[in-house]
Amino acid sequence: MRVLLAEDDQALRSLLAEMLAGADCEVVEAGSGDAAALLVDGPDEFDVLVTDIHMPGRLDGLGLGRRFRARHARHPILYMTGRPEAMRGVRLRADREALLFK
Repeated sequence: MRVLLAEDDQALRSLLAEMLAGADCEVVEAGSGDAAALLVDGPDEFDVLVTDIHMPGRLDGLGLGRRFRARHARHPILYMTGRPEAMRGVRLRADREALLFK
């Protein structure tokens, strides 16, 4: 399984990447939504997106999720946040999207 991991906190990103690699996932890391968007728009294919909601740059995790969903309509997305209020009013697709509170 090929995972695109977008997380701006380097220590947390490294830990998550190590855990995913330990579960036999191939992990491609990005430190911002903007950097991850370049990967989504590129030639590489991903099976799942794991993204923080709040990241520096123009594109946050929700925007990245929409961009990923446009290209990979059936693939799952795992959103992460330490701020539950960020998801107020956001509807997740229960069959393909989940939320993890940090």
